[in-house]
Amino acid sequence: MSALTSLVLWRQRRRLERLRRRPAALQADVLRRLLARHRDTPLGRAFGLGDVRGPDDFAERVPLRGLDEHRPHLARPLYWALTTGTTSAQKEVPVTRELLRANASAVQLLLASALLERGSLRPLLGKLLFLGACTPLRPGPDGVLRGAATTIGLRERPRLWRRRLLPGDALDELPTWAEKLDQLLDLARGQDVRAVIGMPPWLLSLRDHAARRLGVDGLRALWPGVELVITGGTFVEPYRAGLEATLGPATFRAMYSASEGFFGIQDGPAPGYLPLADSIYLEFVPPDELTSPRPTRLRLDQVEAGVDYALVLSSWAGLFAYPVGDTVRFTSVDPPRLVVTGRVHRWANVAGEKVSISQVEAAALAAGARLGLALGEVALAAPPPTGARARHVWLVEAARGDEAALARALDEALQAVSPTYRTRRDGLALDAPEVRRLAPGSFHAWLTREGRVGAHHKVPRILDALPADLVSPHERALVPA
Repeated sequence: MSALTSLVLWRQRRRLERLRRRPAALQADVLRRLLARHRDTPLGRAFGLGDVRGPDDFAERVPLRGLDEHRPHLARPLYWALTTGTTSAQKEVPVTRELLRANASAVQLLLASALLERGSLRPLLGKLLFLGACTPLRPGPDGVLRGAATTIGLRERPRLWRRRLLPGDALDELPTWAEKLDQLLDLARGQDVRAVIGMPPWLLSLRDHAARRLGVDGLRALWPGVELVITGGTFVEPYRAGLEATLGPATFRAMYSASEGFFGIQDGPAPGYLPLADSIYLEFVPPDELTSPRPTRLRLDQVEAGVDYALVLSSWAGLFAYPVGDTVRFTSVDPPRLVVTGRVHRWANVAGEKVSISQVEAAALAAGARLGLALGEVALAAPPPTGARARHVWLVEAARGDEAALARALDEALQAVSPTYRTRRDGLALDAPEVRRLAPGSFHAWLTREGRVGAHHKVPRILDALPADLVSPHERALVPA
């Protein structure tokens, strides 16, 4: 590592060491600061935050509450972030100046972890290509600007930093995703792009668009100087091979974030997130206890590895004891590192099998590797049974492959990662799954028809029913029998 890199990043390196070694002390401190900041707000007065004495007292006094329960006590925020999840309706999340500072600090730490690994500042010396859900901010009835969280974050960045950003705000007003990609390619071709940021499926969508429009094989053909790739917004593992093929060799990092805040960073080459214990307060609740009058609420130093928890946050935006909707699992507790396993209310569970999103993705990766198939997007439909037993239906993008063989491979792979699914299959509560092979690009076309195309939309991994319009007759014809 160069002396300059070491000097510039020494504060961030010390911060990484504290997050790894002293998470419990950092969490106690951030809770103390959050309580002091909000004690005189409507929410602070309603729940007596000024009288709370430590994490145990906090868990006793402040109940778990969703956004609707928070709304009567929220002060006027700096912005409202509009967010639409894979399965939820649009909601407005408060964004404050303090939250923006915490988010910016998380990004700086993520960048530092990658630069420390590379031993160089070079990735930041060129242009940064950002493929995000940027849309113009509009004032609402209360006069507060509303828009995507990424648009808000970029608007608040220093002007000097924004000059290094491609494509900037020139694309925000364009109505369609295809137009945005066309203009992005026109603006960014030939530029010295050293770092790329975006959600994995839409970086691959840019790759496919560039191949059709420009005839290039991979995004590295357009930007050979890429050294750093940062992803967020969804699980990266199903897309890792494609990202590495189109943008590698580069250092890859992932951010665990949502419109409500930034929760963790990937601080090394291994998968998993280091919780941001010094900037947001996190609690972990058994998913089945979320609706309990007195749920078990564990601190970061009380969790166990290998157990699924619902993530609960308290943040600088005035959300306290707020269930995010994600389930997470710790791969290690010293230092703490977690992975996202799914959504609290998104399980395939028609026969008690309770299959999670992460298990769907793990099974698809294993089955594709076993059969030597490059699988694209996948989803598992778990419709209500029409006969004596239920049956899963896998929707899989693949240019080739026998559906029956793929169904067997997926069935065996899912049994290997989900004991409850294996029990239901062994007990004949579930029939063998069915596979419907789709042409590559079918999910993208479906999302487009549904009006859900763009950098903030993602393919739902678990469906309660088979979408009738997922595959048009023309698209089905593209898949050989």
